[in-house]
Amino acid sequence: MLGKIAIRNIPAAIWEGLETLAHQHERSLEGEARYALQSWVEPLIQQKERSARRIEVSARLRDLLEQTNKTVRGRPIKPSHIAQEIGEDYAEGVENWFSGEQEPSFKQLDAIATYLGGESVWLRHGDRQMFPIESTRIPESPAEGFEWLLDLAEPEKVSYLHLVRNSNERGSLAIVKQYGDLRCKTYITPYHVSEVIGTGGESSLAHLSVILELLYKYYTTKGGTKVTVKSYLLSEGKFRALLEGQTHPLSLLREISDTPWWEDFWDVNQFRQHEYWLGWKSVCERIYRIVESTSYYQEQLKLIRSQTHPCFERVANGAASQ
Repeated sequence: MLGKIAIRNIPAAIWEGLETLAHQHERSLEGEARYALQSWVEPLIQQKERSARRIEVSARLRDLLEQTNKTVRGRPIKPSHIAQEIGEDYAEGVENWFSGEQEPSFKQLDAIATYLGGESVWLRHGDRQMFPIESTRIPESPAEGFEWLLDLAEPEKVSYLHLVRNSNERGSLAIVKQYGDLRCKTYITPYHVSEVIGTGGESSLAHLSVILELLYKYYTTKGGTKVTVKSYLLSEGKFRALLEGQTHPLSLLREISDTPWWEDFWDVNQFRQHEYWLGWKSVCERIYRIVESTSYYQEQLKLIRSQTHPCFERVANGAASQ
């Protein structure tokens, strides 16, 4: 609460010095006194702000480590493991970051975020969400969609690809790309794998159907491929948690069993034998009819099924050059 104070018994020499400073700085005597008090107290305020930031950063570090350890099978990750992983010479400094006794640099926070799979902006400032999330649309060209799903144009390729459908009637689709054992990036898409679609939605699902068949043919015929593809039906509450980005994606996915709907969605010999969700067969039949009646899709599928699609050659050349 702001207020006024009266300061008594100020020595004459102090008054004279204050008047001299006020004259030099072209301030009133009261203004100079306020400036002097501010200069004296401000370092303490800054120290408290730095201390508060250390505490906030350490809390975010502990939260991120706790979330990541929920996905770890076996012994949990400790600050000493992190210190070794990010190239620190000693574990004590990293332990001090987690306890709030010291503040890591932005570069060190970025290294921890990369290792644990967190969002670096969140770890630095508390902005955004704990885990990386982005809204996107899968490229509708089969070649471009295939390459985007596997990050073929990126320096680091996807090791696990998770296709996640909300189990509710609308069936929203999210994509989780996993790199190594821990790091993931979640993509929110505008697709609804369900009958709750219009003409634009039909076209998008038809493109997705062809992309999934291309992905399947590559996945099953290219021996030694490093990518693993899985699909899931996630309850509405868990799907919402996935999109909020405050829970590690893998901890949500590992709580349920995967279902091979991505392998059957485009395959007429399979989708008619299953019922993964209410309305499954009707949406599969609907998209199948569109694909079968469209010459562009048929041309693409001919290349895919004969393994002469350009993507096969590109992936083979990329693997040979590594």
